[in-house]
Amino acid sequence: MEDGRIASFRTMPTGELFALLRDHSTLGPKTDRAHPAQEALGFGEGLERAGEGRLLSSLFAARAMRLRAGRSAEWATGYLSGLIIGCEIAEMRGTLEEVDDILLIGDAQLAVRYAQALGRQGLASQLLDGDACSLAGLGLV
Repeated sequence: MEDGRIASFRTMPTGELFALLRDHSTLGPKTDRAHPAQEALGFGEGLERAGEGRLLSSLFAARAMRLRAGRSAEWATGYLSGLIIGCEIAEMRGTLEEVDDILLIGDAQLAVRYAQALGRQGLASQLLDGDACSLAGLGLV
């Protein structure tokens, strides 16, 4: 942001890829999210795995860990999320290091996940409420 205006932004199909894998693949079946602790554990492991830079073999680990290590569907969902978000941050790292302030605007739960991923890469960020930003942008606040 420059002078209160968006100067630039970058986006990737991270959410779309996650939804495809979660909803339409054998890697991350849909869950009722009954075990958020398992999902959080998987997310952390996915972030860790993202640092290895081997996306395709790491994706397959979501299913392998369910079959061989008895991990839950919630774990797999969190793992896929962490892996994909972690890879997105790693791919954009050079650009992100040039930015003074990384602002995360959007759904609070998702923004917290991005903040975690950025933090693991040594990058600080600031969370802003997506609804409040939308209303402010429309001049309704």
